[in-house]
Amino acid sequence: MVVEDQAPLRTAICAVLNSQGYKTYEAENGKAALNLLSKLNYKVDLIITDVIMPEMGGQELAQRLVSLGHKIKLLYLSGFTGDVLVDHDSKDTPPQFLEKPFNNKSLVGKIRAMLS
Repeated sequence: MVVEDQAPLRTAICAVLNSQGYKTYEAENGKAALNLLSKLNYKVDLIITDVIMPEMGGQELAQRLVSLGHKIKLLYLSGFTGDVLVDHDSKDTPPQFLEKPFNNKSLVGKIRAMLS
């Protein structure tokens, strides 16, 4: 699932992933992602989410998923450094992060590594 408030970037990420054989879902923010995840019975392998978005950002989305008892892998995206994730819950497993702008190769490589 790609959760990104910038529609052109969200569409581009999905196109790259679809071309690599991944099935994708799109949401424009964390609130929309939670609604879609509920309809999908939370059956997704990975959520790629922007950190800062209107209505609900990526960290709040992650916190809500944890509070609902769901453990879905998350890849955070941001134009800021990974330091923006200061309130990450588990210090044992640091958050997976990809800084914008990124290229298709680094995106696909990161996703393959996380799903393997």
